[in-house]
Amino acid sequence: IRDIGVTGVQTCALPIWPTYASSYVVKTTGLKTRSQYMLYVGIGIGIGYGLGPLAGLVVEVVCGAANWNAPALDSSTAPGWVMVVLYALEFLFIGAQMVEPPKLKPKPSGGGGGPPPTLPYARLAVCYAIVFVVPFNVGMWDVAFVFMGVGSWGWSIEITALALGLIELAVVPVNLLPIAKHLTDRNGIVAFLALLLLAPICFVDYPHESQYAVFLWIIGAFLLLIAAGETKGFVFGLVSKMPPVPPKVSLDEARAGEDGT
Repeated sequence: IRDIGVTGVQTCALPIWPTYASSYVVKTTGLKTRSQYMLYVGIGIGIGYGLGPLAGLVVEVVCGAANWNAPALDSSTAPGWVMVVLYALEFLFIGAQMVEPPKLKPKPSGGGGGPPPTLPYARLAVCYAIVFVVPFNVGMWDVAFVFMGVGSWGWSIEITALALGLIELAVVPVNLLPIAKHLTDRNGIVAFLALLLLAPICFVDYPHESQYAVFLWIIGAFLLLIAAGETKGFVFGLVSKMPPVPPKVSLDEARAGEDGT
């Protein structure tokens, strides 16, 4: 069941995968609105993660009710066929509706013909590290939630899948809030990284009854998923706005450029 949920971003977050969606946002929005639209990409991601477990549950129930045991279609291969259908619909939608933005012509460099600017590798490395760590932690929480639901709280795998999907879907509306209008990219990253640090407090093994543990885990899940989505959105926006690093020019080269020699 969780196999569908893991690929929910790719199969349910139509029209395009998050990476390409972010690239498309960069090419079609200005600097003032880009971060907010990057956060909107999180809506598709959240819907995909939320509908993934629910779709997996439906596929499992349908296969069991229909008693499908054909070599090419049974409870093991049905999720793969669902993915094929969704990918095909995605392919048709992109071909019919998506328009590639025109490529911008590079601006002519100033006189002197010096070395071109370079990418800000150090700053990009920090952003990429955040993009790695955030989903890494969310993935660990997904697995831990399943183990807690089935092993500690006595839930069935079906109930656990439903709970995962509903929690993911409940977080989606937060991405509609105009947070980027009130926070810069850097401040947004710092604020929601701080929230990511607070969320695991709810996952500590407190000596409470099971119902309190479930309540704390759900609260922690909301904090974790909200902070994860917002952090990634602000990071993607910041990466797309980073100016290149100007080349280092020696004093002799600078004087030569001023003299036109």
